[in-house]
Amino acid sequence: MTVQANRQRITDFFKVFYAMDLDGLMAFYSDDIDYVSFVPVDIIPHLGHRRGKAQLRETFRIIHSRYSRMRYEVQAMIAEEDRVATIVRVFFQKALRDRIVQMDIANFYTLRDGLIMQQREFLDSYDLVQQVLEVDIASLFRPHQ
Repeated sequence: MTVQANRQRITDFFKVFYAMDLDGLMAFYSDDIDYVSFVPVDIIPHLGHRRGKAQLRETFRIIHSRYSRMRYEVQAMIAEEDRVATIVRVFFQKALRDRIVQMDIANFYTLRDGLIMQQREFLDSYDLVQQVLEVDIASLFRPHQ
């Protein structure tokens, strides 16, 4: 595929992911997808390293079950040959509390025959954990006066 086709493929992928269409989403991945989200898996166990569509589907099912709405803003997208890199600002509305979780996520995709075969995801996990748990983590380490 061309660089432009790969950019468009990731653009289409975002539309489906943030529309929370799990079946449509899996059509963007190769059967042997190698996915890594670099987060503290002891706190966010549904992320981390996933291999294959079945594991990744379960990860995304959990994410979609925890949020009632999702939206995104692409901040940057760079494509070269079979690789696409993105920085996306995301807004997830918690299903139980209607609170918005907002963060920037950097993703690096490698495509093969129009399918995502590798994905590496980086985010500020400290900030994410504070927002998800609704706790100021730093305050836990400050001396009490």
